[in-house]
Amino acid sequence: MSTRVSLKQHEPLVSRLSNILSQYTESTQLCELLQNADDAGASYVSFLLDKRDYKTDTLFSEPMKSVQGPALYVYNDMKFQDKDWIGIQALGDSIKKFNVNSIGRFGLGLNSIFHITDCPQILSGVKLGILDPQDFFQLNIRDDCGILINDIFSPDEIGKFADQYQPFRQ
Repeated sequence: MSTRVSLKQHEPLVSRLSNILSQYTESTQLCELLQNADDAGASYVSFLLDKRDYKTDTLFSEPMKSVQGPALYVYNDMKFQDKDWIGIQALGDSIKKFNVNSIGRFGLGLNSIFHITDCPQILSGVKLGILDPQDFFQLNIRDDCGILINDIFSPDEIGKFADQYQPFRQ
C-alpha cells in the first residue's frame, strides 16, 4: 500500500535574506529607501542619524538593549496601508509587481536594509513593525520573525515599554 506525505519546497528565511543581500551592494540601502518612499507617493524623505543611546530598563526583551541607539531614522510623509504591512512579509512576491510605474515591484529592495541592521523597525502612524528574521531579539511571537504592534502610543503600551518607545517619541 502506498502512502502520501506533503512535499513542499522551502527556503529558510535567513538563507533567503542572505541570497537577497548577495544581489545588493552595501551602498544601495539609501536608494532602496528613497525608491520605497517614491512608490508610496511621498512628497519628501528625510534621513536623520541619531547618535544618542536610550534607556534600557523597560524593553520587550534583554537583547533589545543593543538597538537602543545610535540609529538611522528615515522619514517620509506617507503612512503604511494594510497592504504595505502584508507586502513587507512577502519576500520576492511584491504586492507592486503588476504596477509598471513602481520602482520596487520585485519585493526585494527593503531587505537590503539587513546590510546595516539586524532589526529594522518601521513606525507608521501608531503602528510599529519590528523585523527579526533570526529571532535574536526574542520577541516571542510564535514562529514568526517579527512583530506588529497596533497602537504603540496607548497608555498601556507606553506604561509597560516606555524605554522601548522613547526613540520614536522625540
